[in-house]
Parts: sequence; C-alpha cells; structure tokens
Amino acid sequence: MKPAVALSLALAIASLAQLPAPPAAYALEARQYEAFDAAVREALLDMGMTPGDMRIRHDYAEPDRFRLDIVDSLMHNPASLLEQVDRLAGSAERAAATFGLFPVMWKAMDTETETSGAACESPRIKDIEGRLSRLPAGVRALLDAYTRNLACMSSLLADACAPAGGRVDFLESEAGALVTPRPGYEHLDPFQLHDVEEAEAALADSVLSASERLVLPRLAGMCALGMKSAENLAVGLRLEMMDVDGGSRRRGGSVTFGGMVIGGHGGNTYTGCFALIVDPGGDDRYTLFSHPDVDFRLIIDYAGGDVYESTDDTGVAGIVLGTSIILELAGDDTYRAGHMSLGSAAYGGALLYDAGGDDVYEAGAFSEGTGFLGVGAIVDVEGDDTYVAGMQSQGFGYVMGSGLILDESGNDTYYTKASRKDILRYEDHYLTLSQGCAFGSRPDYSGGIGLLIDSEGNDLYYSDIFGQGVGYWFCVGGLIDRGGHDYYCSYQYAQGSGVHLAFGVLIDEKGNDFYQSKGVSQGCGHDLSLGLLADFSGNDCYTATDLSQGAGNANGTGIIFDAGGVDSYSSKSTVNVNGYGNFRRNFGSIGLHVDLVGRDYYSARGSNDALWESGKYGLGVDVPGEVERPEGDILVDEMGLVERDYAPEELFILASRGEPRFRQWREYAFDRMVEDTASTVAYLRTVLDTTVPRERHTIKDILRKIGSPAVPMLSAAVREDDDRARREASWILGLIGDPGAFDPLMELSRAPGWKERSSAVGALARLDGLSAAQKAALEKRLGEVLEDPGEVFYVKKDAAFAAGRQGLAGLLPRLVEALESDHYSVRYASAEAMRDLSEEHAERVYEVLRGGITGLSGVAAAGALHAAGELPDGHKLAIVDEVLASGRAADAEVGVAVARLLATVEQGQDRSRREDGLRAALPEGSWEARSLLEDR
Repeated sequence: MKPAVALSLALAIASLAQLPAPPAAYALEARQYEAFDAAVREALLDMGMTPGDMRIRHDYAEPDRFRLDIVDSLMHNPASLLEQVDRLAGSAERAAATFGLFPVMWKAMDTETETSGAACESPRIKDIEGRLSRLPAGVRALLDAYTRNLACMSSLLADACAPAGGRVDFLESEAGALVTPRPGYEHLDPFQLHDVEEAEAALADSVLSASERLVLPRLAGMCALGMKSAENLAVGLRLEMMDVDGGSRRRGGSVTFGGMVIGGHGGNTYTGCFALIVDPGGDDRYTLFSHPDVDFRLIIDYAGGDVYESTDDTGVAGIVLGTSIILELAGDDTYRAGHMSLGSAAYGGALLYDAGGDDVYEAGAFSEGTGFLGVGAIVDVEGDDTYVAGMQSQGFGYVMGSGLILDESGNDTYYTKASRKDILRYEDHYLTLSQGCAFGSRPDYSGGIGLLIDSEGNDLYYSDIFGQGVGYWFCVGGLIDRGGHDYYCSYQYAQGSGVHLAFGVLIDEKGNDFYQSKGVSQGCGHDLSLGLLADFSGNDCYTATDLSQGAGNANGTGIIFDAGGVDSYSSKSTVNVNGYGNFRRNFGSIGLHVDLVGRDYYSARGSNDALWESGKYGLGVDVPGEVERPEGDILVDEMGLVERDYAPEELFILASRGEPRFRQWREYAFDRMVEDTASTVAYLRTVLDTTVPRERHTIKDILRKIGSPAVPMLSAAVREDDDRARREASWILGLIGDPGAFDPLMELSRAPGWKERSSAVGALARLDGLSAAQKAALEKRLGEVLEDPGEVFYVKKDAAFAAGRQGLAGLLPRLVEALESDHYSVRYASAEAMRDLSEEHAERVYEVLRGGITGLSGVAAAGALHAAGELPDGHKLAIVDEVLASGRAADAEVGVAVARLLATVEQGQDRSRREDGLRAALPEGSWEARSLLEDR
C-alpha cells in the first residue's frame, strides 16, 4: 500500500450544508397513467377482453425464496407495470437526493432495513506515531463516530452471515462466477460446452442455495447505515487545509492512520485498498485494489478532475460482502475498472455518487449499477457523461439484487461493449443484458430489479441482445428517460421486452425519439410475460424487423403505446408487428399497438386514424385526432404580444421572425399586413430583392394571401432592372395565378439570364384562365424554348411542365423530341406533360407516341413508355406491340419500361400474351425486366 505523499495537514469541521442533490423530476403525472390505462382498456374491449385477461399464473414455477412481491403483483395485474415501475423510479430519484437510496431499493425487494441490537464496540484506530492526534478535535470526533458506525456495520454483516456458517468464504469467492463471463465459449466443442454449462448450473445452484441462509434485513441494515455514515462524514467535514498548529493553508500532504487517509490540497496519488480516503481537492489519481479484509470502503473527494482506476474486480466502488461508496462532489472525472465495479454489489451495497462534471465510466461485466443479493448504483447529478461496460451492466438486477443508474442531466451515452457472443442464437451478436435489465437463474431462482433512469438531455443508448428495459425469469427491468431527444439502438429482446415470465418496460416521457431494433422488441411479450414501450410525447420514429411494436408471442403480451406526436412505424415484416398475437398452448397471445393522436405513418400494418387486427389476438388502434402543437422536451417561453400602431417596416420584421417564442407577434403582424393591402404592397416592393430566405418566404406568403391587388406592383417589378427582384416577383405571380401577369411574364421569358427565363416560364405554367390568344402565344413561345439547342435544360424543363399544365397539345411533337434530352429533368418533365395531356387529348398522345417511339434512343423510348401510362389499355398494348415488333425490347432500359407499362394494364389474356412476348424478346442476363415480370 502506497498512501499519498507526506504528513502534517488536517481538516476543519464543516458547516452542515447539504451535498448537491438531483432535481426533482420524479414520476409521471396522474393524467398520464389515466390516459395509458384508458387506452389499453378500450383496445382490449375492442377484442372482447379486459385487463384481467392479461393475468399470468405466478405458480408456473414454484415460488422460490427470492421471488419479489412486485413480480407476483404484476402477474396478477400486468396492466399496472407502467405505474409500478415509474413510481419505483420516482422513489429512487427522491431517495437519491437525500442518500436514502439503499433502503428504498431494499424495500422494493421486500426487505426492511434492520439495525437494532448491533454490537457497536468502541472504535480502535491504529494511530501509528500519534498521527491521529494531530487532527483537530472536531475532526477526531467525526472520525470516532464514523468508526463506531463501522463497528456496527461489521456486527450487522456478521449477523447476516451467521446462518451460512462456513459457506461465507465460498460465497465471497464464487459470487463473481455467476455474474461475469467465462471467456472462450465460442471455441468449445459440443461436449466441452455441455460440461461447462452443467458445471456452471451446479455452481449457481450451490451459491444460490447457500445464499438463502443469509439474513437479508441485517444486510439491508448494514447498507443503510453505511450510506448514512458516509453522508454524515461528508457533510460534517469542510476540507480546509491547515497546519497542525493552526497556521495558514498550504498545498500538499496527508495524514494516514489505520487504513484511512486524510489527503491534502493539490494533486494526490492513492495506491492500495483503503477503508477511508478524504480528499479536499486537486486532480487526484486513485489506483485501487480489492482486499478480502476490507469490508467497508469509503472515498470522499470534494473537487478536482480525478482518475480512478483498478485492474481488480470490485476495485472501484465494488464489493462482495460489505459496502463500497465513492462520493465525488465536483470535477470532470474518469473511472476505469474491471468486473464488478463502479456501483456493483453482491451481498451488500455499493454506490458511486458523482455530483458534477463531464464524466467517463468504463468497466467490465456486472458493473455500473448492478446488484446480486444487494444494491448497486451510480448516481450522476450533472454533466455530459459516457458509460461503457461489459455484459450485465448499467442498471442490472440479478437474483435478489437491485441495480440502478440514475443520471439527472446532460447529454449522455450508454454503450455496452462486446463481452460474450450469443452463441445460442447468432454468430455475430453479443449478450449485453444491460441498460435497465433484470435476470433470474432459470428454473429455480427469480431475478431482481434493474433500472436505468435518465432525467434530462439528448441521450444515446446502444446494446445488443437483451437491453433497454427487459426482464427474464420472474423479474422486472426498466429504462426510464424523462426528457430529451433520444436514440435507442439494440438488436433483440430489447426496448420494453418481457421474456419467460418476466416484465420489461421502456418509458420515454418527452422528446422526439428514434428506436431501432431487430425483433422481440419495442413492446413485446414472449412466453407468459409483458413487454411495454410507452412514449408520452414527441415526433417519434420506430424501426424494426419483426415481432415488435406491440407483439405478443407464446402467450405473452406486448404493448406499444404512443401518446402523441407525428410518428412513423416501419418494419421489414408485414405479419407479426403493429399489434400482433399468435396462438400457442391452445390459447392466444395479446399484442396491442396504440397511438393516440397525431398524423402517423405505417410501412407494414395499420394506417392513420384506423383500427386493424392481426394474428389471434392482435389489435392496432390509431386514434383520430391531431396534436395541438409539436410536443417535446423544449418548452417555449413565448413573449407576450404588445398591440400598438406599427410601421410597415416593423410589421415586416415581426412577421418574418421564425422563432417559436415570437409566434403571437408573427401571426399578429402577418394579419395586419394583409389587411392594410396598399401600404403593405408598397413597402414590400422595396424589399423584393432581399437575400434572407425567411424574409423571401414571408413576402411570398403575404402577397399570395393578398392576391390580385398585388399583381400590378409585381408586374411592374418584373419589368425593372433588378434581376433578384424580377425572379422573386415572377415566382409570386405564378403562385397568385392571375392572368393579368401574362404580358410581363412573357417579356421576362426572353430575358438574357436563364434564371429569369426559368422563373418566368415556371410562373406562366401556373396562370389560371388564360384566353385562347394567350394560350396560342404561350404555345409558340414554349415551342421556341423546346426547339432551341442552346437553351439550358432548366428552362426546357419548365417549358415542358408548362405545356402539360396549360394543356397545350400542339406541343406534343416537341415533347417527344425533348425525350432525347441529355438531362433527366427535361425527359421526366416531358413524359409527365404527356401524361397530363392524356386526360383530354388521349388520341393525339397515342398517335404521336406510337408513330415515333421506335425511332427514339433507349432512354427516350423508356420515357415515351412512361408517358403512355395514362392512356387506355388498348393504346398501351398497341404501343407495346410496336416496341416488340421493332426488337427494341432487347435494350435493357426499354425492356424494363415495357414491363412497367404492362403492369398498369388490366390482368388478362391480352396482357399475358405481351408479357410472354417480352420474355422471349429479352436477351440473356436481362434480370431487371424478368424480375418485374416474375413479381407478377
């Protein structure tokens, strides 16, 4: 053990100021519970069911010693999953603010904290060379109280372990084998793998059966007393460095006694295993080891950017049989450790509390808020933090264990690295079991509670197999995100998934979120379980492959619930998603997809404002209704409107503001400008040449609303010298559509600049009610544009569009010629124009296409075939005959276009005969056209 540097410095008594506490976000509101309950109840009624039909028998497996009451309660009333988990998360958040987290989580596991009768002997600190005497009396009193509490904790631990007798050492040495991965699984042959699995199952049974002898209330009492003692000491000490004789502050130094260190200001280095370290500040480095003789470990660091590292299991804020607590109260800190660390407890309690700064947490398996017959937690109050860990981490609860991450603010990243391949299912995916995951030891021992709670910020979550609100075997796993635009990415058994008699839930309270997974995810219950994904606001995007988005499988229940926003649901499967339930064991599975309000989009099953069914007991409901305003985690503090007389320039400034907080001002100014037409039109003429996009769109919206009274001003602007103003004016004239703008736009169509010509021709296309003479003049001008070899393709594209929009059938020959353009925009616009003309001039379109198609190049012929898409079936077949007879179908692009055109013809012998002819005409290797034909 290498403590810190020299001696001679001390601490002074602290004021009883509170440590930094998390903000009080806590649970959902009652109205949100009610909205969820009502929606689920109504959806079940649509299938002739009630919430009671989701009940699960709690005795499918014989209740074991560690079965939790919350699990049995949820089996009786699965619909209460949202409320029970959210309220538990709220209790944890409130408890963390006052360091009462351990008792709350033990109580959630049906265990009260018991401390009465503990033997608290007088503290005996090894005071080598009288170092303890150098500390001020008040500090010594605080340390005496703390060591007295350590004696009580030691007594409670002994009481808890007494019934296990000689098995305690076995538990301490083998607990890690149950929760950390054995390397090399993927390289074992079948017989080796079988032997390893049998040995592991036997070890798990031996460890867990011995664990049943422990007295859990005494363990819980030890944890509660350890946390209270740490809090009292941290609050009671104000780290002000002084000389032992009361002199002035100076940097450096430490006081060491009996495995305890009081550090000095400045950067200190601590190496070893310590019962207590108190550090007042500075950038410190902790290189920590575990030791079986140190059952209770506490580090209090008040400030500085510190580094904690260990290569040992349980080295940093990890423990087996005891407590390990780090209170890191300021600074950007880095934590790197092995397995069973960073808030990991087996048979005890572990807490890593970080009050501020942008922190990095990196550890191995069973780390970062994990519990096994104990409570392990990370509480991070502020900062943008990064969490990286191995499997079974980041809020993981194993048998009779509660694991928790509570991050109260900042944009955080949660990443579970590859630890062990999921060799049972995949060659290229890994078991992660993380981010709000609970797991039992099937078939004999129920699992615990795993929670990840993130209160604010735009967060990223990455896991693989099992993660992000999932439970397996009589347990509860939950991920609760209370705010921010979040990204969730996992592969399978994830994002609100219950697997084998368990419960998993993902709750996202606010923000525009993105969910991505493969399957058994996004509200999926598999095998007598309930999986729930509940998103309460924002415009969300859900993507999956299969068995997701409200899917029940093997008598499980899966629910996806979205309370509002414009949402999209996409999946590769069109069968077992969006409210799907299959038939197993002679009865059904329940799948519910419920979206309350907002215009939503579906790629597989379902549609906006609709009800649909799938599978045995699968139902999707998209409730009609629009959201009043976009929802999310950003609250708009609108500036109150002040009504008075504003000059046109002031009104334009207000109308052009795009910020949400100026919404009332913008609407007020816009309406005023439309009402005061003369003043507005005169003023807007002076700003038509603006280069600010939002001002351009504001001018367009106002003048379009004013309509014809603005045409004289805009027409005059078209004839003046400013090119930017001319283009702006012509664009708006086209949107207004008044034929009074015809002459100035025709003049502008001959302007020297192609941008002005393009703008004018595009506007001419949109004018309504043109006279016969005006149409004749326009047809002549457009013909000139289409025939001019020097005209740029942008203008030709606009001319083709105008020909179709204005119904100028006399330009059909020019449009066919334009199909030979070297730019797709002209070809596409010409083909679409002919389709538009087909409505009133079908015979003329047919004649010009049939007569010229065989003489066109490949891409032009393909465009002509697309142009024929609105003709009667007989005309389409005749054009196809021309192409087949000419042998042009052998061209790849032409063959594909013929196949597409035939798909628009009514099915029958005539179509089938042409399809056979096309197959015969296609050369070897023309897979594109053949694939289109095969699809039919």
